[in-house]
Amino acid sequence: MEFSNWSIPEGISFDIVIAKLPLKRKFRTSFGEAYGTRVFLLSRADECIGIGEAPVDPYPLYSGEFVESVVEFAKKVLPEVKAQDTVSGMYNVLRKYRGNNFAKAMIEYSILTLVSCLTNTSLVKAVGGRPFALPVQESIGIVDSVDELLKWAEEAISWGARRLKVKIEPGWDVEPVKALSREFPGVPILADANGSFSPLKDSHWEILSEVAQYVNSIEQPFPPGDLVNSAKLSYEEAIEVTLDESVTSPNNVVELATLNEEMGSFLSFNLKPPRMGGLMESLKSVELAQQYDIPLFIGGSLETAVGRSLNMVVASTVSKNLEPSDFSPDQYFYERSLAKDPFDIECGFVRLRDGIGVMFDIDIDYLMSRAIEKISM
Repeated sequence: MEFSNWSIPEGISFDIVIAKLPLKRKFRTSFGEAYGTRVFLLSRADECIGIGEAPVDPYPLYSGEFVESVVEFAKKVLPEVKAQDTVSGMYNVLRKYRGNNFAKAMIEYSILTLVSCLTNTSLVKAVGGRPFALPVQESIGIVDSVDELLKWAEEAISWGARRLKVKIEPGWDVEPVKALSREFPGVPILADANGSFSPLKDSHWEILSEVAQYVNSIEQPFPPGDLVNSAKLSYEEAIEVTLDESVTSPNNVVELATLNEEMGSFLSFNLKPPRMGGLMESLKSVELAQQYDIPLFIGGSLETAVGRSLNMVVASTVSKNLEPSDFSPDQYFYERSLAKDPFDIECGFVRLRDGIGVMFDIDIDYLMSRAIEKISM
């Protein structure tokens, strides 16, 4: 990758910022309700600012990482990163530590956007990507009633959502997808379980079998790491099963390809750049997906415009089998966008951007006004 040879300047200063951003509406999954808390890393050199985001919650529910773990990892690792001369050196530092992918992605993108600004070089061009119109899906949280669900879905259809992704869990499973299928015939539906069903319970297999009658795809039916049972469900129900929390590295993409070939399953995956550890690992995963003809979409974790910028760089490199992705603008779920120039959706598509540094004009003053804590290094 061209950017791995970029030089890192001396004298970088860092600010780790924990911010609480007010949400417009409740967003609940099987893990619980979203908090709107995010960790950002601002890097500064000369007149340029780089920014990275870790979309983690205060508690390790969706992943093993959480606000304090990201902050502590950054505090330990940033002095080593600051001592490196090149981006390649930064990667050598990050690779030697296990896990902590959200924290690594935040550090990586902060440095890359800083150097992109300093060298006046587009990250999209550096990775061989291109801007294009990407279809967008709406991610609908777990709500209190079917009526509330249908109202949310109707709003999404009104702005042109190309697929409805509805969160499910045991007890909120067949009824919501059946209602969506009835009220919006012809609209693709993805049921996202976030790993809440157990492969050890026959009743859960029966529920998922019934869910499969009303949807086009089921996402992460079983807990992370259980690829075989996901492949079994896909084969038995003749349905696409999308892996989310189970795909944390390029190696997992190869595993999906192997299972599809050996078990006759149709496994795809939700590529979330922060969960993969950032841009470099995401690009490797895209390359493997294209090689093995595995469908994917770019997933979101309620990122702000900072995280959406990283996701756009990754999306720009996908040339085939790209499904509707999680690119709702951050002003759809936060009371205010972090971008002074936010993007919007036109007829269910978002136009990927290309630019220097972060692709949006981030309102640093507003971000700092929402800061709970700032650590300068």
